[in-house]
Amino acid sequence: MPGKKLLTVLKTTRLPFLILTPVCIGLAATMVYWQEGSINLRDFILILIAGLFAHISVNMLNEYFDFKSGLDIDLADKRTPFSGGSGVLPQNPSSHFMVLCCGAAALAITGIIGIYLTLLKSYLLLIPGLIGVVLILSYTPFITRNPVVGLFSAGLGFGPVMMIGTELALTKSYSGGIMTAALIPFFLVNNLLLLNQLPDMESDKKFARKTFPIAFGVHAALKVYAIFAAGAYLTLTLGVFWGIFPKLTLIGLGTIPIFLYIFNFLKKETVTEKIMALNVIITLLTPALVGLAVVVSTFMQAR
Repeated sequence: MPGKKLLTVLKTTRLPFLILTPVCIGLAATMVYWQEGSINLRDFILILIAGLFAHISVNMLNEYFDFKSGLDIDLADKRTPFSGGSGVLPQNPSSHFMVLCCGAAALAITGIIGIYLTLLKSYLLLIPGLIGVVLILSYTPFITRNPVVGLFSAGLGFGPVMMIGTELALTKSYSGGIMTAALIPFFLVNNLLLLNQLPDMESDKKFARKTFPIAFGVHAALKVYAIFAAGAYLTLTLGVFWGIFPKLTLIGLGTIPIFLYIFNFLKKETVTEKIMALNVIITLLTPALVGLAVVVSTFMQAR
C-alpha cells in the first residue's frame, strides 16, 4: 500500500530529533549576527535546508543499515523513544529500498546546496562539507565499530562541522568565537549519543558494534559523560570571561541542575527513559538559551 510505505519512509527520518539541527545552526547564526550586525536570510535558509537534509540522510541510512544487518529486529523489545531507531522497517520490510533511495537523495540535496554555497562564498566550505559527508556515509558501517571515533563523531558533526560551515557560508570566513561556541554542542551531542548507547549494548555486541560503553564499560562511559558536560559549561563560562560571548549567555548554565540530577541517578549505572529525556532537554535547551541570549544582547547593544 503506497500510503503505508510512504508513512514508513517518513518515520525513518525521525522527525522529532531533527530539532537539533536548527538549534545548532541557529546558535552559529546568532553568533554571526552578534559579530556582524546582520545575516543574509536567503543564505541562512539554504544552510538550514542543507543541514536538515544531512540530518535526515544519516537517520535514514542508519535505519536502512540496521535493518539489513538484523540489528533492528534484535532491538524490537529493547527499543526506547530515544534509542534503538524507529523500528518501522521490520514491520514494513518492503520499504527498505525506498528508505535507502530517500537517504541518498537527502544527501544529494545537501551536496548540491553545499556546492552552490561553496562556489558563491568560499572554497573553505569544502573542508566541513567533505568531513560531514564522510561522517554520514561511514557512521553505521564503520564509526559504530570504533569506540573512540564513535565517541566524538556526533558532536563533531553537529558542533564544529555544522557551525563552522554555517559561519563560512554566511561570512566567507570563520572566527575564534564560532569555534569556541561550537564546543558547546560538540560536548552535549557527544553525551546525547553516549547515554543513548547504554540500553543498546547487548544488541550492539551481537552485531559487531563496538561503542564506547561496550569497549570500556559503563563506569568509564559515565565518567566521560561528566567530563563532557563539564566541558560544555566550562566553555560557556570561559567564553563569557574572554569576551567571546555576551554576559547574558550565562543563562545557559541554568541547565546545570538538570545535569546534576541526571548524574546523581547515573551513579547506579542504570539509565531510564526519563533520564534520556532529560539529557535531550539539556542538549537542546543549553545552546538554545545561549543563542537566544546572544540575540537579546545584540538588540540591547544596538540601542
